[in-house]
Amino acid sequence: MRSSTWRLALTVVRRVLIVVVMVLILVRPGWGEAKATLEHSDLDVLVVVDRTRSMDALDGPGGKPRLDLAVHDLTTLAHDLPGARFAAITFGGEVVRLQLPFTSDTSAFDAWAETIEPEGPYDGAGSRIDSPIEAMRSTLSDDVEQYPDHRRLVVFVSDGENTSSGTQASFGSLKEYVDGGIVLGYGTEQGGRMRIDDDHPGEGYMTDQDGGDAVSHADPGNLRTVAGQLGVDVRQRARQDDAGLAEVAASFHATPATSGGSSRHKREVTWAFGIALVPLLLWELWPHRRTAREVRGLLR
Repeated sequence: MRSSTWRLALTVVRRVLIVVVMVLILVRPGWGEAKATLEHSDLDVLVVVDRTRSMDALDGPGGKPRLDLAVHDLTTLAHDLPGARFAAITFGGEVVRLQLPFTSDTSAFDAWAETIEPEGPYDGAGSRIDSPIEAMRSTLSDDVEQYPDHRRLVVFVSDGENTSSGTQASFGSLKEYVDGGIVLGYGTEQGGRMRIDDDHPGEGYMTDQDGGDAVSHADPGNLRTVAGQLGVDVRQRARQDDAGLAEVAASFHATPATSGGSSRHKREVTWAFGIALVPLLLWELWPHRRTAREVRGLLR
């Protein structure tokens, strides 16, 4: 009788200890403080992305949409520039938006990039790639006022195609704010068809006025013009080539610098409670080994 009482008491104590240790693990206790110096790059990178329907044309690598490669390139480039601050503007037939203010949070930039989608098949009545100029000017000039010691780069992502009439405005008026950057071109001059619905490919492709498949033709020459006006290089992206992007990132010559501040955080000891939990669980499971053997015998 006394031995069974002791076993019951030990079982209760053991299980209470398991619950306490698991709660402590969830709380993530710590002690003292650890100091970490904050570092950043001197680069502020403004990313400008063409999301007109033509960026959905299927002449990207492997017959995929142009925008798929563009999104991959942008997230890769961001990770090749640790500490840099990124902002993002998108433009379409009628809408230009600053979608991400300058931030050094790479995960926030990645999350934004993964949500970029092309305009709907019938949004707007044509587009020109000069539509984001005023938004770019406003974003860059504000950044100059706030961080005059930073260098500002522009990464312009487009296929270069204009589908509305009128004379394209010059990007040269932005040159005073731009210290470098790159124009990244997507698509082919031969062109590609555009699906009516990306989620339902069986619905077919967009049509032109004659009832045939509408074809979007990239315009590398126009992108070279934009690059010349901004005073930056241009690269036509035809394949998923991370090494090429690493070269682009290296050409920006990012200069790491300390921010003059520091962050403090607790020295966590969660690992110690994890180690303590292991023998408690083994102790809990040990009395059940005979039952497990009996069950295995019945199943044979």
